[in-house]
Amino acid sequence: MFYKFKQTLKVLKQKWLIWTINIIYYYFKIRKIRKNLAYQYIKWQGIEIWWLINPNPVNHKTTKVKYVDYLDEESLKKNYNNELAKTDLQKIDYICKADNLDKINSDSQDFVIGNHLFEHLNNPIKALLERHRVIKKWGIVFMAIPDKRRTFDEKRERTTLDHIISDYISPSEERDREHYIQYAGIKYEDPKEIEKEAKRLKLINYSIHYHVFLEEDVLEIINRCNNNTYAKFDTFYVKHTAKNLWDNEFILILKIKK
Repeated sequence: MFYKFKQTLKVLKQKWLIWTINIIYYYFKIRKIRKNLAYQYIKWQGIEIWWLINPNPVNHKTTKVKYVDYLDEESLKKNYNNELAKTDLQKIDYICKADNLDKINSDSQDFVIGNHLFEHLNNPIKALLERHRVIKKWGIVFMAIPDKRRTFDEKRERTTLDHIISDYISPSEERDREHYIQYAGIKYEDPKEIEKEAKRLKLINYSIHYHVFLEEDVLEIINRCNNNTYAKFDTFYVKHTAKNLWDNEFILILKIKK
């Protein structure tokens, strides 16, 4: 019994150490990278979508940000009780979806920030077109996207370009259901439990990781937009996922061409 207790303490210490290193690395490295890039490229007036418990650092002397989410604060805290119940959110200025920014005028924004958002979108191409619509010519899209190899999605198959195109051309409830099944399968192994969890998440409109990407997958989607839609993006900066184990994201900065 004492041996098992010691082993349990050992495991807890290891987990605590990993968690601590992760937090320290984020605040002193990843967050600093985002801040430096924002100070260099983000200015004037724009919006940030999603992840409003951890907004991107900006230079408030030159920059004014309004915040967007698909639910109001009360609904967010209800649906994401574990993550948000005791957390202060940024004031939400616009309630609308990332792929339907209907509350925001065309050519009205100097930038759109969306960190760890792209993988949550069931229609990424439509969302890119909406960003193109609301941003002024030569305005900025700032995106930090998790590298699936460094997250709980590591065992999921990469989302193909054909899949993304299908989500744009012919949105499907059945395809969305498959996304929820895949996501629930991360937590459960029993098919009945997977189905039950998928239904629960769908019912409350929980924002799952619909898709999973590597850097080249997202660049392929952007190139598809450039070649096959009216929206044109100039990819002028890419921060690659570092070799460091704790860095789980890549950052793309795009300029809007009109």
